[in-house]
Amino acid sequence: MYTIQLGKNTSLEQYKMAIRVLKAIGVLDDDTENYNPFELTEEDLLAISKSDEDIKEKRLTGNKEVHKEAKEICIK
Repeated sequence: MYTIQLGKNTSLEQYKMAIRVLKAIGVLDDDTENYNPFELTEEDLLAISKSDEDIKEKRLTGNKEVHKEAKEICIK
């Protein structure tokens, strides 16, 4: 399996056009056309919701604290 990287500013329509072309020349399977890289999964939505709640409840860890904990783990 290979990876084709598209430009950062590739729109959904450009992506779909590229998929159609690659499918037409036999590079991709039929099921690839229905894939939407911009669609969020249920897992993605849950993680975003949890992050939003953590921010609202100020359940955040500062950069210095993370570095301190990482250092302690590495020293063990």
